[in-house]
Amino acid sequence: VYKQIRNTRTSKTHPKSELPVQPQPHTLHTLLHSQMARVLVTGASGYIGSQIAVSLRSAGFKVYGLVRSEEKALALHKQEILPIIGDLDKPETYESILSDVSVVIDTAMDFSKEDPYSPNRKLLKALESSISTVVLERKRYIYTSGLLVYGGSEQPVTEGSPLLNTNPKMLGRISYEREVLASKEIAGVVVRPGFVYGGSGSFSASFFANDSSKESITILGDRNRRWSWVHNVDLADAYLRIAQAPVRSVQGEVFNIGGPSAPTWDELTRKIAAFSGFKGDIKYEAADPADWVCSFADFTVIVNPQKAANVLGWSARHLPLLDDLEAYAAAIKAHKN
Repeated sequence: VYKQIRNTRTSKTHPKSELPVQPQPHTLHTLLHSQMARVLVTGASGYIGSQIAVSLRSAGFKVYGLVRSEEKALALHKQEILPIIGDLDKPETYESILSDVSVVIDTAMDFSKEDPYSPNRKLLKALESSISTVVLERKRYIYTSGLLVYGGSEQPVTEGSPLLNTNPKMLGRISYEREVLASKEIAGVVVRPGFVYGGSGSFSASFFANDSSKESITILGDRNRRWSWVHNVDLADAYLRIAQAPVRSVQGEVFNIGGPSAPTWDELTRKIAAFSGFKGDIKYEAADPADWVCSFADFTVIVNPQKAANVLGWSARHLPLLDDLEAYAAAIKAHKN
């Protein structure tokens, strides 16, 4: 294209009326962008997936979102996201779109299944099978894991830290992570986010749900445990950066995504309760060993996101959860209503 434009501008042998039609500005960029900017987000109506889809669309990507119902599809249309009504566990409902996208971001998870990672594995296999014989660069598959795979650690963990969580559901996640990273057909990437806050709050909303009229509230588990947290918009920015980065810099890589704040469970509970007007007692009880959630979550995990900063230029921009309670509490209340 460059040579054609150059020769056209310097040629003196053709009358002006016979000059070749010059390409429109940004023709080459538009061609490349159309090939590389199509993304499928699974769990696109969920807390994490919906924010990722919106962030990608805001950056100019053409975004498809996998959802299960017409109602959720309508919500995506409002955000200029093209819905694919289907089921992650049924590749025939979405596999036709896989050949048209260059990035798949997988945020879906179903712990109700005996093998929670079976649907994700079906997606991965379908994506690998969609690869044509000639591709400019490998398709990216970005899998959403989590910091709990590390197990408990009093020191901040890096991507190279051992994965010590022996809970069966976490062992399954660790195994699937390895499958993603070892794929020879696609560029697999694993994201391990901290616990997420912002907007509707998701898990963090439970801290604001305590009834201020109660005499006491009971918190299960270690009161001194600490987790890394990350705002949902900052998390979505990390996915955007992975989608935009040169494929060679992210293929086969793991990224920890967490903000700088990791308050204790006691600090979180007391400060949010006081903000909400609760004046009663806060009691603590040991986690129930029979509760599978408590069995893999009742420990400290703080991630070091330096790799994401170095490779992606990522950093947390939003205030920590406890530093902007007025805004976060109002957002949770508005979503709840």
